[in-house]
Amino acid sequence: MQDAGAPLLEVENLSVPLPYGLDRKYAVENACLHLNPREILCVVGESGSGKSMLANAIMGLLPYYMQPSAGEILFNGQDLLTMSEDRLRHERGRSIAMIFQEPLSALNPLMTIGDQIAEVMQVHGEGDAATRRTRVIELLGYVGLPEPETLLHAYPFRLSGGQRQRVVIAMALVLEPAILIADEPTTALDVTTQAQILDLILRIQRDKGMAVMFVTHDFGVVADIADRVVVMERGLVVEQGEAEQILNRPQHPYTRRLIASVPHREPPEVSELGGSGDVLLELKGVSKTYRSGGGFLSRPRIVGALHDISFALKKGETLGVVGESGSGKSTLGRCILKLTDVDGGEILLRGRDIVPLSAASFRPMRNRVQMIFQDPFSSLNPRHSIGRILTDGPVAHGIPRSEAENKARELLTLVGLET
Repeated sequence: MQDAGAPLLEVENLSVPLPYGLDRKYAVENACLHLNPREILCVVGESGSGKSMLANAIMGLLPYYMQPSAGEILFNGQDLLTMSEDRLRHERGRSIAMIFQEPLSALNPLMTIGDQIAEVMQVHGEGDAATRRTRVIELLGYVGLPEPETLLHAYPFRLSGGQRQRVVIAMALVLEPAILIADEPTTALDVTTQAQILDLILRIQRDKGMAVMFVTHDFGVVADIADRVVVMERGLVVEQGEAEQILNRPQHPYTRRLIASVPHREPPEVSELGGSGDVLLELKGVSKTYRSGGGFLSRPRIVGALHDISFALKKGETLGVVGESGSGKSTLGRCILKLTDVDGGEILLRGRDIVPLSAASFRPMRNRVQMIFQDPFSSLNPRHSIGRILTDGPVAHGIPRSEAENKARELLTLVGLET
C-alpha cells in the first residue's frame, strides 16, 4: 500500500526537447514536481507553457520526435520512462488515466459511445460483454448524461461538446485509476456544465481516493479545487506551493501577471459604434430540428435545436449568445454560415436572405461572415501547413498568394505566434 506520506507520482528534472527551428529549445525543461495521494494538484500556465506536454509525457503519449531527453517520472517508485511499451500500456488506464482537452478528437467517430467505453475494459481483460455493458450504463449515469441506455448506441457527432467531454471522463474512470490527469477538461464548456464537471471531479476524488493532476489556465478553477499549484512558463516550473499561498501571496512575477489578468465581471464600456451602426445580420423566426434513426421497429429521434430565433446584429456591436451545452448555440452559428440547413425562417446578411441560396451562390459571400470553431484540432487540416491553411481561403476569393502570405504573417504576429 502507498505510504500516506510518500508522493504517488514524482517528476524529477524532466526535459522534453522541441524540434529545431522553434523559438525555444525545450517544451519542458528540468521540471520537478510531485503529486501526493488524495490531493488535487493544478498545473497552471498560458498556452505554450508546457502543461499539456508534461501531462502527455507522464502518460507516454508524446510523438516520437519529442521524447524526453533527461529526467525521471516515478509512479510508486518505478520510472515510467524506462518501462516497456507493454508494461506502460498495462498501467495506462488502469493506474493512470487522462481526460483529454478536445473530446471530439479523442473519440473515434466510427464507434458508438458504448463500444468505446467498453473497449477500455475489454483491452484490460475486465468482465464479459454483459458486465461491461452494465458498467458503461452505470458510468454514463454517474457523469450526468441523460438516458444512458439510449446513449450507448449514439455516435460522438450526435452529442454536444459538453456531453462528449462527459463521455471522455467516463472512459477515464472505467478502471478506477489511482491518478487522474485532466488536461483542461472544462475549457470548451459553458459555466453551468463546467461547474458540474468540477463538482464531479471533486466527488470522484473524494469517493475513490484518487490523486488528480488538473491542467488549466483558469485561476478561477484553481481557486475552486486546488490543494497545491504548479506554475509553468515557457517550459519551466517557475513557482509551486500550497494553493492559498500561490493565490494570495505569489512570489514570481509571471504568477502575479497571470493572476492579475483574470477577467472581472464588470461590463466593458460601450463602444462608439455599438448599437448605432447599420444592421449587418438579422435572423427572423429561424428554426432547426434534427431527426435521426428510426426504422421498421423504432421511432426516429427528434431534437428541436432552434425554435423561432430572431435578433439583429449591428455594425460595431458585440452580441453574446449564452446557454448550456446542447442549447443550440453552435447550431445557430452553423446555420448562419450555411453549414447546416434551416427548417424555416430568414437569415439576412446585409439585407439579403441567404437561406434559399445554393452553395455556389453563397460562396462569394463567405468572406463576409467567418466562424471560430470550438475544437481547433478537428477544424484544422493536419496534412496542410499553417501557411496554407491561412492562405487557401483568400486565394480562393481571388487574392494573389503573395499578398495572402503577407497578410497571414501579419495575422500570426497579431495573435502572438512566431512567423
